[in-house]
Amino acid sequence: MSNSNSLKVLFAGTADFSASFLEPILNSHHQVIGVVTQPDKVSGRGKKVQMTKVKELAVARDIPVYQFTSSLRHPENYQELLKLDFDIMVVVAFGDILPIELIDFPRYKSINVHPSLLPFGRGASPVQNTIANGDTSTAFCIIKMDATLDTGDILYREEVAVDAKETSETLFAKLSQMGGPILIKVLDNIQHYLDNAKPQDPLNVPEPKKTYTRKIKKESGRFDPNQEAITQERKLRAYTPWPGLFFAHPEQENQDIKIVQAQAVTNLDEVKANSKYEELASAQVGTISLQTDKAIYVRCANDSYLEITQVQLPGKKPTDIKSLRNGYPNLLALGKQIN
Repeated sequence: MSNSNSLKVLFAGTADFSASFLEPILNSHHQVIGVVTQPDKVSGRGKKVQMTKVKELAVARDIPVYQFTSSLRHPENYQELLKLDFDIMVVVAFGDILPIELIDFPRYKSINVHPSLLPFGRGASPVQNTIANGDTSTAFCIIKMDATLDTGDILYREEVAVDAKETSETLFAKLSQMGGPILIKVLDNIQHYLDNAKPQDPLNVPEPKKTYTRKIKKESGRFDPNQEAITQERKLRAYTPWPGLFFAHPEQENQDIKIVQAQAVTNLDEVKANSKYEELASAQVGTISLQTDKAIYVRCANDSYLEITQVQLPGKKPTDIKSLRNGYPNLLALGKQIN
């Protein structure tokens, strides 16, 4: 297909990541004939209705928006979309499994942007999973969709390095920046990419070796000192801004304190050599075992330590440990248990 041929695109996406792929299509010679996104949410203290960024982009361009309160797998929902005239459907982090009747309907079928080393990291949270696992690489993939979750043939795959202190936000940004132009290139030459698509399993990876990431829940961000400190640091980098890394408030029932800034420390000798400190002679896992003017150190598994420098109390703005100590001197004091 030459670049002069414009495709009529139905776009399905919900996450902010999705919007970064809708925008380049809108700015290309291809025509977005409709956008499918999850229903608006009520959020914040003012209970304001919040549109997805995908919907905001569509509304700004007067593009029809389709939102369904139940799954798209229900015939009454997807049949409404089958009435539309489109050549291809592009799906990016939509948040629901689509019916094969819709996937196979358009002339060039449906394609999906998926950021993982497929067949590893299928499912709902591949980017967060990459950070939480401490992986050193991931991939930007565009696949032809089929009846099962993230199993389709690969149209495009490019490996991406993951930095040592990468966060989900920085990795999403990296993938978005590189992925937009790639998506347009694939759409411009869609028949070529479909003809040359490759199965995900050229080496016949056994089913147990494939990984499926789950939808992130609030409890995914619960601090667990029975794991190593590096695991907790990775959780913080993976799950910020939501659900973050948090622990139970020592003085307020059913409330949590968020850890905003923290890093793993494997050896406290360097900390002691460069700071005034107070230390607990022997501390159980989960205990604040050392403190300096700027940080507290919680003992974790295998004699590792999480250095916490900034936290957020319920209903408050983030605060550094020094300021917290001035206002709440006993809240996170030496010897306190954190879990």
